[in-house]
Parts: sequence; structure tokens; C-alpha cells
Amino acid sequence: MSQLDMSAETFQEKFEQFLMGCEDAEQGSIWNRDEHGEMQDYYAGLIVSTILRIVTAEGWISDEEIEYLNLVFGFSYESGDLEQVFEDCRDMVTSTHFETELRESALLLNRINAECYQEFRQLVALIGDIFSNSEDFISEMQKNEILRLQSLLP
Repeated sequence: MSQLDMSAETFQEKFEQFLMGCEDAEQGSIWNRDEHGEMQDYYAGLIVSTILRIVTAEGWISDEEIEYLNLVFGFSYESGDLEQVFEDCRDMVTSTHFETELRESALLLNRINAECYQEFRQLVALIGDIFSNSEDFISEMQKNEILRLQSLLP
């Protein structure tokens, strides 16, 4: 099994664990379900947005990148599907608002549950590692974006 395959498997396992942890942490916490929805859905969306932010650092998504995302992260997007998702959330994913939301959401998660926060940071780091170890796939712009996003998490 290649390093990339192991990282992909680890990501999928840790992502599932993280989502279960969010579900448990939400109970009796300061999480505002009326404002954000279910905690696990909110943070799952933030993880997917982080992946989209990195893969679209150049402003577009190729069919090869979509196949890669499906393989590595366990997604099941088709070309038009992911392009539509990106178009629907382009402003949010490409804006500085995303950076603020990522940082503030991480800080809120830390106040709610420090273990979930550490898992979230590990997932973002693992996403960066997966992309960084994909030398045929990653551009300098994407590498810079990974470093920038990771630096937002204290």
C-alpha cells in the first residue's frame, strides 16, 4: 500500500471518528444549532470547503482532480456535480470570509471540546499532507494555500 493510499485510508477513518465526536460533543454544549445546524454537518462542510479551497487555488477544477478527490477522500462526485458545488460556493470558498470562518469555527470547537478541536486540526493537516504527497497533482499555488490554511489554526 502506498503512502498516499495509507493517508487516504487514515483520512477517511479519522473523518468518521471526528464526525461521531462532533455528534457527541454537541449534546449539552454551547453549540447554536439554530444558527449553524447540526455540528457534525457544519464541520463536515468546513472540511469539504477546505479541500475545495486547496484544489481550486488556481480557480478551476479539472476532471483529473475530481477523480483524484473521489479516490483519495472517498467522494463520489462526477465532473458536473463538483463544478456546480464549486460554483455555488465559489464566493465563500475563495473569499477571506472563509479564512475567518475557518479560524473562528476552530476556536469555537476548541471551547466546546478540545479533543474534537485536535481531531479537526489533524484532519486539516492530513489534507495538506495528502495534497503535498501528490507531486504529479499539486501546484505551487496549492502548496502555498495549504500552508496558509494550516497557519490559521492555532
